[in-house]
Amino acid sequence: MSRFDFQFGRFEVTGDIEEAGQQLLNGAGRAGEVPTKVLSSQQHGFASRLPAGSLGFQVAFGGRSAQRVILGGENPAMRPNLQTGNAAIYDHNGHILKVIDEGMTIDVKDQTVEMRQGSLKITVTDNDAFIEVGADKKVYLGGNPDDHTFAKVQTQSGPSLNVYARIA
Repeated sequence: MSRFDFQFGRFEVTGDIEEAGQQLLNGAGRAGEVPTKVLSSQQHGFASRLPAGSLGFQVAFGGRSAQRVILGGENPAMRPNLQTGNAAIYDHNGHILKVIDEGMTIDVKDQTVEMRQGSLKITVTDNDAFIEVGADKKVYLGGNPDDHTFAKVQTQSGPSLNVYARIA
């Protein structure tokens, strides 16, 4: 019969190091422990850097501190208030992307929002919005071109190259 011992406890982050594609944490562990370069376990497809003051759980496999790993981690002072079933991605500056019952919100305070896909770029900044497209791409205002009739938008210099508006 084999026995698998482990130690489990709280861990408070004091700093981090990115090294060889891994996040290693420094912090305060069990009474008097000050572990350094402890692996932070994160799931594939999501990466974050925990700010100082974040709390997580440490597990020392085999009861050895050299086998320690940090699971989870979050700074309670920065956690958004969410309703059951809602989700959010947020940072230490208060920027937040929420998937909530009412839909999705992106709050970046006074910062710029930029979305890219191929040669399409949409930028929202300082109460203005910019849409940049490649010369061979079109922007349709008012719906899907498969469902409605569109015409080129007229400018002072003539018809637009890329912008089409729905004809009522």
